[in-house]
Amino acid sequence: RVLVGFFIETSSIGTLTTTQGARIVGLPFTSAAAENALASGLSGGLAITAGQAVSCLVRASNAYITLHLWDAATGTTALLIAEWSADGQLTGGGQYHV
Repeated sequence: RVLVGFFIETSSIGTLTTTQGARIVGLPFTSAAAENALASGLSGGLAITAGQAVSCLVRASNAYITLHLWDAATGTTALLIAEWSADGQLTGGGQYHV
């Protein structure tokens, strides 16, 4: 089990494609063959509708966190780079299994 905590703050999205799903890369270990949800906390500077929330998921057998948005009647969709904004912020943490 690996414990992670993060505070992400960007000043630019650079040349990222706005239709790509946002992710946090650089986890120290590849996760086990099961998905692990992490808690997200404070967020700001995002181009989303009030009342929507960001969630975080460590995908099976990967070393990155995918970001999702609670914006659909059926659950979440990928948080797109276009929804992140150049001055986006997000805190979160949790654990994942290796």
